[in-house]
Amino acid sequence: MVYPAAIGTPEATILVAGPAVTFQRCEPLVRLLATIYLED
Repeated sequence: MVYPAAIGTPEATILVAGPAVTFQRCEPLVRLLATIYLED
């Protein structure tokens, strides 16, 4: 986790948790912010 200014940098980690339906609605935005995307 990092300060907002570091989002989109290699040092940032974005952790997303919650219902799958909610993530599916936000997934395009998460993919724009993430340089590496891991799915469980």
